[in-house]
Amino acid sequence: CIQHGYRPKTINHDLTCVKTMMEWAQVLEMAPGRNFKGVKNLPLGPVAQKAIPPKKVKRIIDKAQASDRDLFVQAGNWMQLQYLTLTRPSEVIRVIFQEGEWLNKWLFVLDKGKMDHRASMRRHCVFSKLALESLKQCEPRWHRLDSYSPACIRATGQSPGPLRHSAASRLEALNATPDHIEMLLGHTPSRLRLTYRSPSWKKYRATAEDLASDFAS
Repeated sequence: CIQHGYRPKTINHDLTCVKTMMEWAQVLEMAPGRNFKGVKNLPLGPVAQKAIPPKKVKRIIDKAQASDRDLFVQAGNWMQLQYLTLTRPSEVIRVIFQEGEWLNKWLFVLDKGKMDHRASMRRHCVFSKLALESLKQCEPRWHRLDSYSPACIRATGQSPGPLRHSAASRLEALNATPDHIEMLLGHTPSRLRLTYRSPSWKKYRATAEDLASDFAS
């Protein structure tokens, strides 16, 4: 399948969509009854490792920021901010364009996030001191992912996608708890946790500072 340009994950997604549509068509009596239990998803195999070692991340970003081309410098600034805030490329664009609100001077909430359709809370972005300094250096330049990502590749030879995974892996190496890593990544906490224990963002900021101090050294 891969040789012909189709990946198992893509095929599984398409199969799920087709089965869901056919099931709804049967409910609406628009299609004859069919049993899709025999249609199995393809095995995905081992999970690809997306994380980049922190020293390589810093080297990539430092090289871009030291360039004499403003485009490359800005790509480096954006990538540094994305790494320090553990945001997706689409999220860091919204942060830089201030599509949200500041709850305080270091906690930003996005108006719209990738997981909002099934999340119990909006995406909170926790800023360390270094991340706040990086934000000041970031100019609102790329409105779309299909312009930001190519700019990063031109500037550094690296897509911005793995930065989030790299930061999470580094926090794990720094002995951050899974709860802290999940909240900084913007993963949806359970409704039970939100009902009986509101997030204490100050402790998550301390974890973000640990990442920033390691990156700045």
